[in-house]
Amino acid sequence: MSILLAGSQQKWFVLAVLCVSLAKNFGLGFVANKVNHVPYLANQNMGTLRGKNVLVAAVSSKSRTHDAVYANAATMTHDNLAFNRTTFENQYRNDGTVSRRWAEFLRETAPFLQQAAALWASGRLSRDDPSLASACRKTLTNLGPVFVKLGQILSVREDILGQVWSDELAKLQNSVDAFGGPEAVEEALASDRMLRDGLEWYDPAPIAVASIAQVHKGTWCNIEDGSTTDVAIKVLRPNVRNQVGVDLCVLLRAGDLLSKWVPRILPVSRVDWEALLAGLAKGLWEEVDLSGEAQRQTRFRNNMESVPRVFVPKVVAYNRDVMISEWVD
Repeated sequence: MSILLAGSQQKWFVLAVLCVSLAKNFGLGFVANKVNHVPYLANQNMGTLRGKNVLVAAVSSKSRTHDAVYANAATMTHDNLAFNRTTFENQYRNDGTVSRRWAEFLRETAPFLQQAAALWASGRLSRDDPSLASACRKTLTNLGPVFVKLGQILSVREDILGQVWSDELAKLQNSVDAFGGPEAVEEALASDRMLRDGLEWYDPAPIAVASIAQVHKGTWCNIEDGSTTDVAIKVLRPNVRNQVGVDLCVLLRAGDLLSKWVPRILPVSRVDWEALLAGLAKGLWEEVDLSGEAQRQTRFRNNMESVPRVFVPKVVAYNRDVMISEWVD
Protein backbone atom coordinates (compact mmCIF):
# COMPACT_ATOMS: atom_id res chain seq x y z
CA MET A 1 0.00 0.00 0.00
CA SER A 2 2.76 2.45 0.89
CA ILE A 3 4.33 2.04 -2.57
CA LEU A 4 1.35 3.88 -4.07
CA LEU A 5 1.85 6.93 -1.83
CA ALA A 6 3.86 10.06 -2.53
CA GLY A 7 7.27 10.35 -0.88
CA SER A 8 6.19 12.55 2.04
CA GLN A 9 3.04 10.51 2.58
CA GLN A 10 5.07 7.31 2.69
CA LYS A 11 6.84 8.65 5.77
CA TRP A 12 3.49 9.46 7.32
CA PHE A 13 2.14 6.04 6.42
CA VAL A 14 5.02 4.59 8.42
CA LEU A 15 4.30 7.08 11.21
CA ALA A 16 0.66 6.01 11.33
CA VAL A 17 1.71 2.39 11.75
CA LEU A 18 4.30 3.44 14.30
CA CYS A 19 1.84 5.49 16.34
CA VAL A 20 -0.52 2.55 16.58
CA SER A 21 2.35 0.35 17.69
CA LEU A 22 3.48 2.96 20.21
CA ALA A 23 -0.07 3.31 21.47
CA LYS A 24 -0.26 -0.42 22.06
CA ASN A 25 3.21 -0.65 23.62
CA PHE A 26 2.71 2.43 25.80
CA GLY A 27 -0.80 1.44 26.80
CA LEU A 28 -2.21 4.82 25.78
CA GLY A 29 -5.72 5.35 27.03
CA PHE A 30 -6.87 7.91 24.47
CA VAL A 31 -10.33 6.97 23.23
CA ALA A 32 -12.77 9.01 21.20
CA ASN A 33 -15.17 9.80 24.02
CA LYS A 34 -12.39 10.79 26.42
CA VAL A 35 -9.99 12.58 24.11
CA ASN A 36 -11.17 16.07 25.04
CA HIS A 37 -10.07 15.47 28.64
CA VAL A 38 -6.42 15.13 27.64
CA PRO A 39 -5.73 18.77 26.65
CA TYR A 40 -7.62 19.91 29.74
CA LEU A 41 -5.50 17.81 32.06
CA ALA A 42 -2.35 18.81 30.22
CA ASN A 43 -3.23 22.49 30.50
CA GLN A 44 -4.03 22.05 34.16
CA ASN A 45 -0.59 20.56 34.79
CA MET A 46 1.19 23.24 32.80
CA GLY A 47 -0.98 25.84 34.49
CA THR A 48 0.46 24.67 37.79
CA LEU A 49 3.95 25.08 36.39
CA ARG A 50 3.08 28.53 35.10
CA GLY A 51 1.71 29.35 38.52
CA LYS A 52 5.04 28.45 40.05
CA ASN A 53 6.83 30.76 37.62
CA VAL A 54 4.45 33.59 38.46
CA LEU A 55 4.84 32.95 42.16
CA VAL A 56 8.59 33.00 41.78
CA ALA A 57 8.18 36.35 40.09
CA ALA A 58 5.32 38.34 41.55
CA VAL A 59 4.35 41.62 43.88
CA SER A 60 2.00 44.16 45.25
CA SER A 61 0.65 47.21 43.55
CA LYS A 62 -1.85 49.84 44.65
CA SER A 63 -2.02 51.76 41.41
CA ARG A 64 -5.78 52.25 41.40
CA THR A 65 -5.85 54.23 38.18
CA HIS A 66 -4.11 51.50 36.20
CA ASP A 67 -6.02 48.79 38.05
CA ALA A 68 -9.36 50.40 37.18
CA VAL A 69 -8.52 50.56 33.47
CA TYR A 70 -7.46 46.93 33.31
CA ALA A 71 -10.20 45.70 35.60
CA ASN A 72 -12.68 46.95 33.00
CA ALA A 73 -10.70 45.26 30.26
CA ALA A 74 -10.82 42.00 32.21
CA THR A 75 -14.57 41.80 31.63
CA MET A 76 -14.14 41.77 27.84
CA THR A 77 -14.41 38.49 25.96
CA HIS A 78 -11.55 37.24 23.81
CA ASP A 79 -13.47 34.45 22.06
CA ASN A 80 -12.86 36.18 18.73
CA LEU A 81 -9.15 35.55 19.24
CA ALA A 82 -9.63 31.78 19.14
CA PHE A 83 -7.37 29.84 16.80
CA ASN A 84 -8.92 29.19 13.40
CA ARG A 85 -6.99 26.86 11.13
CA THR A 86 -8.82 27.89 7.95
CA THR A 87 -8.15 31.56 8.62
CA PHE A 88 -4.43 30.98 9.11
CA GLU A 89 -4.05 28.70 6.10
CA ASN A 90 -5.90 31.19 3.90
CA GLN A 91 -3.80 34.05 5.26
CA TYR A 92 -0.56 32.34 4.34
CA ARG A 93 -1.70 30.49 1.22
CA ASN A 94 -0.30 32.96 -1.30
CA ASP A 95 3.20 33.18 0.12
CA GLY A 96 3.39 29.45 0.89
CA THR A 97 4.28 29.90 4.58
CA VAL A 98 2.31 26.90 5.82
CA SER A 99 3.45 24.70 2.94
CA ARG A 100 7.11 25.54 3.55
CA ARG A 101 6.73 24.86 7.27
CA TRP A 102 5.04 21.53 6.50
CA ALA A 103 7.99 20.53 4.29
CA GLU A 104 10.38 21.58 7.06
CA PHE A 105 8.38 19.55 9.55
CA LEU A 106 8.68 16.43 7.37
CA ARG A 107 12.44 16.94 6.99
CA GLU A 108 12.98 17.43 10.72
CA THR A 109 10.89 14.44 11.75
CA ALA A 110 12.28 12.06 9.10
CA PRO A 111 15.36 10.88 11.10
CA PHE A 112 13.25 10.16 14.19
CA LEU A 113 10.62 8.36 12.13
CA GLN A 114 13.25 6.29 10.35
CA GLN A 115 14.89 5.31 13.64
CA ALA A 116 11.53 4.39 15.16
CA ALA A 117 10.41 2.50 12.05
CA ALA A 118 13.64 0.50 11.99
CA LEU A 119 13.18 -0.49 15.64
CA TRP A 120 9.56 -1.36 15.00
CA ALA A 121 10.34 -3.42 11.89
CA SER A 122 13.02 -5.38 13.76
CA GLY A 123 10.73 -6.00 16.72
CA ARG A 124 12.99 -4.03 19.06
CA LEU A 125 10.69 -1.08 19.62
CA SER A 126 10.05 -0.78 23.33
CA ARG A 127 8.36 1.65 25.65
CA ASP A 128 11.52 2.53 27.55
CA ASP A 129 14.06 2.98 24.74
CA PRO A 130 16.20 5.95 25.92
CA SER A 131 17.75 6.54 22.49
CA LEU A 132 14.34 6.98 20.87
CA ALA A 133 13.16 9.28 23.66
CA SER A 134 16.30 11.38 23.24
CA ALA A 135 15.82 11.56 19.47
CA CYS A 136 12.24 12.72 20.00
CA ARG A 137 13.34 15.47 22.39
CA LYS A 138 15.95 16.74 19.93
CA THR A 139 13.41 16.72 17.11
CA LEU A 140 10.92 18.73 19.16
CA THR A 141 13.65 21.22 20.10
CA ASN A 142 14.61 21.68 16.44
CA LEU A 143 10.99 22.24 15.45
CA GLY A 144 10.59 25.22 17.76
CA PRO A 145 8.28 26.66 20.45
CA VAL A 146 5.00 24.87 19.66
CA PHE A 147 6.59 21.45 19.59
CA VAL A 148 8.73 22.20 22.64
CA LYS A 149 5.52 23.13 24.44
CA LEU A 150 3.93 19.85 23.34
CA GLY A 151 6.91 18.00 24.76
CA GLN A 152 6.61 19.93 28.02
CA ILE A 153 2.93 19.06 28.29
CA LEU A 154 3.61 15.39 27.65
CA SER A 155 6.53 15.34 30.09
CA VAL A 156 4.19 15.68 33.04
CA ARG A 157 2.13 12.69 31.87
CA GLU A 158 4.34 9.94 33.24
CA ASP A 159 1.22 7.81 33.54
CA ILE A 160 1.03 7.79 29.75
CA LEU A 161 4.63 7.84 28.55
CA GLY A 162 6.46 6.06 31.34
CA GLN A 163 9.46 7.16 33.38
CA VAL A 164 12.09 7.15 30.60
CA TRP A 165 10.15 9.33 28.19
CA SER A 166 8.84 11.58 30.93
CA ASP A 167 12.35 12.23 32.27
CA GLU A 168 13.73 12.87 28.79
CA LEU A 169 11.00 15.30 27.76
CA ALA A 170 11.26 17.03 31.14
CA LYS A 171 14.63 18.32 29.94
CA LEU A 172 12.67 20.61 27.64
CA GLN A 173 11.55 22.50 30.74
CA ASN A 174 15.09 23.76 31.32
CA SER A 175 16.65 23.81 27.87
CA VAL A 176 15.07 26.95 26.41
CA ASP A 177 17.34 29.90 25.70
CA ALA A 178 16.37 33.45 26.63
CA PHE A 179 15.45 35.83 23.82
CA GLY A 180 16.51 39.42 23.38
CA GLY A 181 17.57 41.59 26.30
CA PRO A 182 16.25 45.07 26.98
CA GLU A 183 14.62 44.95 23.53
CA ALA A 184 12.50 41.96 24.55
CA VAL A 185 10.51 44.08 26.99
CA GLU A 186 10.78 47.29 24.96
CA GLU A 187 9.24 45.67 21.88
CA ALA A 188 6.39 44.22 23.89
CA LEU A 189 5.65 47.61 25.48
CA ALA A 190 6.14 49.68 22.33
CA SER A 191 2.47 50.00 21.45
CA ASP A 192 1.09 50.38 24.98
CA ARG A 193 1.73 53.74 26.58
CA MET A 194 -0.19 52.83 29.76
CA LEU A 195 2.18 49.96 30.51
CA ARG A 196 5.23 51.96 29.46
CA ASP A 197 4.37 54.84 31.78
CA GLY A 198 3.60 52.59 34.74
CA LEU A 199 6.75 50.50 34.48
CA GLU A 200 9.56 52.42 36.14
CA TRP A 201 12.35 49.83 35.87
CA TYR A 202 12.96 46.26 34.76
CA ASP A 203 15.87 43.86 34.74
CA PRO A 204 16.90 43.08 31.13
CA ALA A 205 18.02 39.60 32.25
CA PRO A 206 15.02 37.25 32.55
CA ILE A 207 14.50 35.33 35.77
CA ALA A 208 12.51 32.57 34.06
CA VAL A 209 12.46 31.42 30.42
CA ALA A 210 9.90 29.25 28.65
CA SER A 211 9.28 28.21 25.06
CA ILE A 212 6.70 30.92 24.35
CA ALA A 213 7.38 33.63 26.95
CA GLN A 214 9.83 34.75 29.61
CA VAL A 215 9.61 36.67 32.89
CA HIS A 216 11.54 39.76 34.00
CA LYS A 217 11.56 41.44 37.38
CA GLY A 218 10.62 45.11 37.43
CA THR A 219 9.24 48.03 39.41
CA TRP A 220 5.75 49.41 38.98
CA CYS A 221 5.01 53.03 39.88
CA ASN A 222 1.77 54.10 41.55
CA ILE A 223 0.86 57.26 39.66
CA GLU A 224 -1.38 58.46 42.51
CA ASP A 225 1.21 58.71 45.29
CA GLY A 226 4.51 57.91 43.56
CA SER A 227 5.10 54.74 45.56
CA THR A 228 6.72 51.77 43.83
CA THR A 229 6.40 48.03 44.13
CA ASP A 230 8.16 45.02 42.61
CA VAL A 231 6.43 43.20 39.78
CA ALA A 232 6.87 40.23 37.48
CA ILE A 233 6.71 41.09 33.78
CA LYS A 234 5.79 38.22 31.50
CA VAL A 235 6.44 38.92 27.80
CA LEU A 236 5.82 36.82 24.72
CA ARG A 237 8.63 35.96 22.34
CA PRO A 238 8.71 38.32 19.33
CA ASN A 239 6.41 37.19 16.47
CA VAL A 240 5.57 34.03 18.40
CA ARG A 241 1.84 34.34 17.71
CA ASN A 242 2.26 33.96 13.94
CA GLN A 243 4.82 31.19 14.43
CA VAL A 244 2.44 29.31 16.69
CA GLY A 245 -0.47 29.79 14.29
CA VAL A 246 1.50 28.33 11.38
CA ASP A 247 2.82 25.44 13.48
CA LEU A 248 -0.67 24.59 14.69
CA CYS A 249 -1.78 24.34 11.05
CA VAL A 250 1.10 21.90 10.50
CA LEU A 251 0.18 19.94 13.62
CA LEU A 252 -3.42 19.60 12.46
CA ARG A 253 -2.28 18.50 9.00
CA ALA A 254 -0.44 15.70 10.73
CA GLY A 255 -3.66 14.88 12.53
CA ASP A 256 -5.50 14.69 9.20
CA LEU A 257 -3.07 12.06 7.89
CA LEU A 258 -3.14 10.08 11.11
CA SER A 259 -6.93 10.06 11.08
CA LYS A 260 -6.94 8.93 7.45
CA TRP A 261 -4.41 6.12 7.60
CA VAL A 262 -4.52 4.68 11.12
CA PRO A 263 -8.06 3.26 10.77
CA ARG A 264 -7.01 1.53 7.53
CA ILE A 265 -4.08 -0.11 9.26
CA LEU A 266 -5.80 -0.94 12.52
CA PRO A 267 -9.62 -0.73 12.22
CA VAL A 268 -10.06 -1.32 15.96
CA SER A 269 -8.08 1.83 16.81
CA ARG A 270 -10.18 4.14 18.99
CA VAL A 271 -7.87 7.16 18.92
CA ASP A 272 -9.52 10.28 17.56
CA TRP A 273 -6.39 12.04 16.32
CA GLU A 274 -8.22 15.04 14.91
CA ALA A 275 -10.04 15.70 18.18
CA LEU A 276 -6.90 15.11 20.25
CA LEU A 277 -4.72 17.49 18.25
CA ALA A 278 -7.52 20.05 17.86
CA GLY A 279 -7.83 20.13 21.65
CA LEU A 280 -4.10 20.59 22.05
CA ALA A 281 -4.13 23.32 19.39
CA LYS A 282 -6.84 25.20 21.28
CA GLY A 283 -4.87 25.01 24.52
CA LEU A 284 -1.60 26.06 22.88
CA TRP A 285 -3.23 29.02 21.15
CA GLU A 286 -4.43 30.26 24.52
CA GLU A 287 -0.79 30.31 25.62
CA VAL A 288 -0.04 33.18 23.21
CA ASP A 289 -2.84 35.41 24.51
CA LEU A 290 -1.64 36.89 27.78
CA SER A 291 -4.81 38.95 28.07
CA GLY A 292 -6.72 35.69 28.36
CA GLU A 293 -4.27 34.39 30.95
CA ALA A 294 -4.57 37.62 32.92
CA GLN A 295 -8.37 37.36 32.93
CA ARG A 296 -8.26 33.75 34.11
CA GLN A 297 -5.77 34.60 36.85
CA THR A 298 -7.96 37.49 37.99
CA ARG A 299 -11.03 35.24 38.16
CA PHE A 300 -9.04 32.62 40.05
CA ARG A 301 -7.79 35.24 42.51
CA ASN A 302 -11.36 36.43 43.12
CA ASN A 303 -12.62 32.88 43.59
CA MET A 304 -9.85 32.04 46.07
CA GLU A 305 -9.98 35.31 47.99
CA SER A 306 -11.73 33.81 51.01
CA VAL A 307 -9.63 30.62 51.14
CA PRO A 308 -7.11 30.72 54.03
CA ARG A 309 -3.38 30.44 53.30
CA VAL A 310 -3.89 30.69 49.54
CA PHE A 311 -2.37 33.65 47.71
CA VAL A 312 -2.85 34.38 44.02
CA PRO A 313 -0.75 37.26 42.64
CA LYS A 314 -2.76 40.27 41.56
CA VAL A 315 -2.61 41.23 37.90
CA VAL A 316 -1.55 44.87 37.73
CA ALA A 317 -1.78 45.46 33.98
CA TYR A 318 -1.72 43.52 30.73
CA ASN A 319 -2.26 43.32 27.01
CA ARG A 320 -2.00 40.39 24.59
CA ASP A 321 1.82 40.44 24.69
CA VAL A 322 2.57 41.46 28.29
CA MET A 323 1.23 40.54 31.73
CA ILE A 324 2.43 42.40 34.82
CA SER A 325 1.57 40.85 38.16
CA GLU A 326 2.52 41.02 41.81
CA TRP A 327 5.95 39.74 42.79
CA VAL A 328 6.12 36.99 45.43
CA ASP A 329 9.43 36.11 47.09
